[in-house]
Amino acid sequence: MKSEKDLEVVSDTSLVVKIPRVFIRPDPNQPRKHFDKDLLGELANSIHSVGQVVPVIVRKLEEPEGLIRYELIDGERRWLACDIAREKYLKAIVVKIGSKDEQFKQSIIANFCREGHTPTETAFSVKRLQDMGNTLADIAKMCGKSSTWVVQYLSITKLCPEVLALLSHDIEEEDRLSFSTALLLVKVSPEFQLELAKVICNNHLTQFQARNLIAKTVCQHGGGRLVEKPSKEFEVVFGHTLRAKNWAKTVVEMGEERLREILKGGKLQKRIMLLEIADEAEKSFAKLKTLFSKHLFPKESGKKK
Repeated sequence: MKSEKDLEVVSDTSLVVKIPRVFIRPDPNQPRKHFDKDLLGELANSIHSVGQVVPVIVRKLEEPEGLIRYELIDGERRWLACDIAREKYLKAIVVKIGSKDEQFKQSIIANFCREGHTPTETAFSVKRLQDMGNTLADIAKMCGKSSTWVVQYLSITKLCPEVLALLSHDIEEEDRLSFSTALLLVKVSPEFQLELAKVICNNHLTQFQARNLIAKTVCQHGGGRLVEKPSKEFEVVFGHTLRAKNWAKTVVEMGEERLREILKGGKLQKRIMLLEIADEAEKSFAKLKTLFSKHLFPKESGKKK
C-alpha cells in the first residue's frame, strides 16, 4: 500500500467541453418525467448567478438529426434549468456508450436513485433493469439499495395504471396515494384496486385506516387475509391503545383546578365537541375491554364459564 508521500495525480482523459444546448436532446427512454418546477427555478437562478458548476454527461449520436448531435445520459435537470436561465451553452462530458441498455444502466448509476423521482418512475426503471437480465442482487447493487427495496418497487408495477397515476408528484401530497399504501393494494384483486385507492385518497385515510380497509376487502372477497406477521399486527394494536391511554391520562393528571381554567378558554362549539369526544372514547374503551377480555385469553375465558 502506497504511503501518502507516494500518492500522485492520475491522468483523466475526460474533457469538459461547451456544447450549444440546441445540439443536445434528452434521452427519450429516460423514465423520469416529473421535475419540480420550484426546484428547477432555483437551479436556473443559481446557474444564472454563478454559472453551470456540474457538467452534464452526453453521448454523441452516430448520425445527427437536424441540429441534434448529442443525447443526455445524466443531467436533464441542468439541461432544463439552462433553458430557463437562457444559457446557450452547456458544459458537458462526452462519453462512449456501447448500447442503449448500457446507456440506461449508466443513467441509473449516475442519476436515477437520487431523491426526487416518483415511485412509478423508480418502479419501471427497476423493472426495465430486470427485463435486461439483471438479478435482484445486481439491481440492488446498481442502485445502492437492499434486495427488499427492489422487490417492493417491482411489486407496484402490478397495479393498474389508474392507481399508479395517483402516486404522481403532480398531485398535492395530502391527496396523493402513498408508496406504503400502494404496496398494500398490490395484494388486492385488480378489480378493487382503483375503488379502494380513491376511497383512501379522497378521505385522507391514515396508513392504519387504509390497511384495515384493504384487509377487510381482501377477506370479504375471498382473497384470504392481508399477509402480515401476527406479531407485527399485535404491536400496532398495542401501540395505538397505549398511546390513547397515555394521552387521556396526561389530560386527567392536569388536575381538576387547572383543567377547569383551560376548558373555560375554549369556544362553545369546541367545548361541546370535547364532551362528545370523551363520550365516544369511553364507549370505545369499554368495547375494547370487552373484545380484549374475550379474545386475548380465549381458553382461560372458556374455562371460567
